Order: sequence, then C-alpha cells, then structure tokens
Amino acid sequence: PSICEPLDKQWYQRRVRAVEVGVDKPSKTVIVPNGAGQPAPSWVAFDRQVLRFSAYFQEAVHEKREETYRIRRCTILYYLEDDSIQVNEARQENSGIPQGTLIRRHRIPKPAPNDDSCYTVDAFNVGNSVTLYGRVFTITDCDAFSRNYLTKTGTKVPEPAGGEPVDPYFEHRKKQADAMQPHRPYEKCDTLKQFLDNDRKVLRFYCVWDHSSEMFGDVRELILHYFLADDTMEIREVIKANSGRDAAPKFLHRSKVPKEVGALHKPGEITQRTVLNVFGP
Repeated sequence: PSICEPLDKQWYQRRVRAVEVGVDKPSKTVIVPNGAGQPAPSWVAFDRQVLRFSAYFQEAVHEKREETYRIRRCTILYYLEDDSIQVNEARQENSGIPQGTLIRRHRIPKPAPNDDSCYTVDAFNVGNSVTLYGRVFTITDCDAFSRNYLTKTGTKVPEPAGGEPVDPYFEHRKKQADAMQPHRPYEKCDTLKQFLDNDRKVLRFYCVWDHSSEMFGDVRELILHYFLADDTMEIREVIKANSGRDAAPKFLHRSKVPKEVGALHKPGEITQRTVLNVFGP
C-alpha cells in the first residue's frame, strides 16, 4: 500500500504470512499446542515470553575447614522466541564470590557427545537436572506462566518437593551474625530536634524547702528553673535582706536530676555501667 493508505489488519496478516513462508520460518525447536499457534514467526508469536525456573547447583570447596561444599541458588530464564538461556544468581551479603549473571543470554549447547545440538524447552521441568558448561543445575520450581505453558504443551509438571537443600556454612554465618553484639550497647538519643524546638524556653516554679524539723532548720524559699531544650533543671535560693545567710550563686547547678537515687554500687559488682578506680583503692 501507499503511504496515504491506512494499514489494516488483513494487510498485516498477509504480510506476516509472506514473511513466514518466504524469509523467516518459525523455529522447529519451539513446541506450540495444536490449534493454539499463530500464523507468525517465533520471534513475533513468543515475543517477551520467558519461562522462569528456580534451580541450584552444588559447588565443591577445597582447602577450607569451615565448609566442604556450597549451595548456590540461581534462576534460569528460557526465552521462547529464540531458545536462548540466561542464568542469574541472587547476590548475598559478604559472600566473597562473584554473583549476578552467571551465564549471559545465548543458545547453550548440550554436553558431549550431543554437543552438536542446543537445549530446547523439552529439557526444562521441575525435578530435572540440566548440565550447563560443566555445572549440574537441579530445577526445584517454576512460576505460574511456565507451569501453564508446559501443561498446554502436554508436559506434566510435578509439584515442588522439599525445596532446595540448606547450605550449612551459610546457616553457620547467619547464627554468628545474629549472636553479634554492637560495640556501643547504649543507644544514642538524638536530641537535636528537641534543642531546636525548645531552645531558650524555661519553666519557672516557686517552691519551698521545709527542714524545720531539724536543728537550726527553717523554711527556705527556692526558685526552680526547668530547661525544655535538654531536660535539665537548676535551683536558686531567694535570700532576703538581713537574713544572715551567705548569698550563694546557686542552690543546685544546672544538671539532670534522677527521680530515684539508690545506693552506689561498689567496684566489681555487676551493674549496667563499668566503674573505674582512679587514683584510689
């Protein structure tokens, strides 16, 4: 058709059939259910359709006392459009081994003596073992799309049995990480917001200290200042004229005052904090 004419659906279907018959024939390795196929080449019919399989392989570890083998979990991606395969491994923290894309996407040949042909979708199913470049991958599970596709092609997909084996060294490292204690057992409290919101804001209370029951005791007037910026307080005494008392600057210096004061622990006792003897027994 010319540029001005719209491309209708019938013209597109005729064009696809012409390309399929004359130039690009569909791949013979792709299995399509009878009556469910489309009159289009494989790169059109199976565009962006990928089978996803969960698998693992066992890797031997030499000259190491902590572990003799390692279980490496990975994901096998099978692209239906060109029968290419890609293998990805999930990254683990502080594993010390290169992880990520183990095998880049391409068509993988079968092991000898069948190395003249490549893998097809027939070799991938739950419970099967696939050898890719010397490594034996055991398939343990697949996603819903892969299970539905294999079922429609006439392949019976078993249910995942037991899952993947446990890596003993990974479990040992996980227990060690859970048992580790931080170097600073006391949690640091960030008081910057409290300081910025309540700076120069002070509460004032008028109070008295009655200790008239003691010898030479009397009632003394005090002023208590509570600083909202850092939860500290100070106490000043109201000294009247000719009272006979020395004019002390403060009755209590600005500091944090505990609600309950208990007996001090002696050095060597189990406490929440460490007691150090400095210049004394």
